[in-house]
Amino acid sequence: MTPAERAEVRDLLSAIHDALDVPRAADYGERETRTDELQSRSAFVIGALRWTLGSHELDLGAPTQTIRGRAAEPLPYTAKVETPEAEATP
Repeated sequence: MTPAERAEVRDLLSAIHDALDVPRAADYGERETRTDELQSRSAFVIGALRWTLGSHELDLGAPTQTIRGRAAEPLPYTAKVETPEAEATP
């Protein structure tokens, strides 16, 4: 694997991480909305990867950009703001 190919794989993995790393909901009542969003994003990522694996050429640029676009969409709920101080408090 060339350094350029390695960089493409790393970029794809970073995009997948960004798409699936959704913050917790600020309100208890929005937990289901967060779960639905996470399922939707997971299905989207899986679809993009299936499409990539099914194509005759292994081009990682297109699915990376597609997944990044999905990750950039606003969340349908209010995200909980997490700070290091809040996590350290017992």
